[in-house]
Amino acid sequence: MFQATISRTRGVVPVRERESYRAAPSIGAAQPATGAERILFVSDDEQFRAPLCGLLALHGYANVLGMSSLAAFGSSAALTNVDVAIVDTSASCGEALRALRKLKTSDDTSIVVIVANGRTFASRELATNGDVVLAKPFDPRELVFVVRGMLHGRGRSAARGRESLSAGPVTLHALLNTATVAAREVGLTGAETRVLEELMINAGKPVTRDQLTRCALGRPWSPFDRSLDTHMNRLRRKIGKDVVGRTPIRTIRSIGYLMLSEWEPRM
Repeated sequence: MFQATISRTRGVVPVRERESYRAAPSIGAAQPATGAERILFVSDDEQFRAPLCGLLALHGYANVLGMSSLAAFGSSAALTNVDVAIVDTSASCGEALRALRKLKTSDDTSIVVIVANGRTFASRELATNGDVVLAKPFDPRELVFVVRGMLHGRGRSAARGRESLSAGPVTLHALLNTATVAAREVGLTGAETRVLEELMINAGKPVTRDQLTRCALGRPWSPFDRSLDTHMNRLRRKIGKDVVGRTPIRTIRSIGYLMLSEWEPRM
């Protein structure tokens, strides 16, 4: 059974010291997949790969294929028509990088790169080739949220093209950098608009700090970077609270933030 130990790093709150993947489905509602998404998990560590493939299947992603890096690189069919590829470079970095380069020839494949904590060689290539980089040890739920966000992101273009976007009583006018909360209008900065847009597109679902930082600030998230927290605090003040003093933007420990789809502001 795969067990992830959460690093006691500044800015990261451990959920449990040891978390098995079997406990993960009880954290948040699993979002059923359509069955059409194809997920490839490349890792030479079968004891690491198999439980995480099982975790994804438990969350509704039935079309998950797990294989070694050598088998993946040697199979053209395995590396084509992939929606999300998860590449573990911690066990066999050389072979994994060859598979990673081949996967990146397709613009339609989103990639998660898993690296060993503290490993610095080939980091430049990993940073430029990987859409998201996860360092071991990590919370297995974070992998689920990242994959879910990548697959959901394929349908974001239409949402971003709208003149306005609504979630409960909050309506965002991205082109004007403004939002209305019930009948009250508030002004937003560009970064605040992008953060709120990402949260509202995913209303009711957790959004990782890395995903929000990349969308709003154009860079990967770091545990020592407090910029996202600053923008989030300002957004919460502008949007306001309900009658019991709660904001619609909730913190999901060790993961990121969630925008409530149902919420009533204090008038």
